[in-house]
Amino acid sequence: MQNNLDKAIKKLHDENFCCVVIRDDECFTSTDFGIKPLMIFLRQDKNFFQNAVIADKIIGKAAALLMTLGGAEQVYGEIMSEAAIGVLKENHIGYQCGKTVPYIKNRTDTGMCPMEETVKNISSPTDAFDELEKTIAILMSKK
Repeated sequence: MQNNLDKAIKKLHDENFCCVVIRDDECFTSTDFGIKPLMIFLRQDKNFFQNAVIADKIIGKAAALLMTLGGAEQVYGEIMSEAAIGVLKENHIGYQCGKTVPYIKNRTDTGMCPMEETVKNISSPTDAFDELEKTIAILMSKK
């Protein structure tokens, strides 16, 4: 499993992806930012990350809960929030990170990421997915 995580991290760095998932010797990649790739994978299959390793540029609590929901075994985050680490530890998911931050900031650097804010008081991965879908719908309707 560690070998696959090393491969995912290398691909993340070398090929400038935002998210790399390796599952059963299959590799899935995305250049989409935030939790978008995770949501896309989970909308297809709630168990998408079963037996998978994931390397991602940024992992906040929202991403960690989604990775937990999908059944990830190991994850790597270039930047990882303290709340994400708590979720991964609590769910016995191996993790590595480049840098730890108190929380994930929004894109304008003026406060907390809206996805992180959405799950701030949520511990259930299923509830997190449902609430994130609602937040995404609201944000998309404002565009």
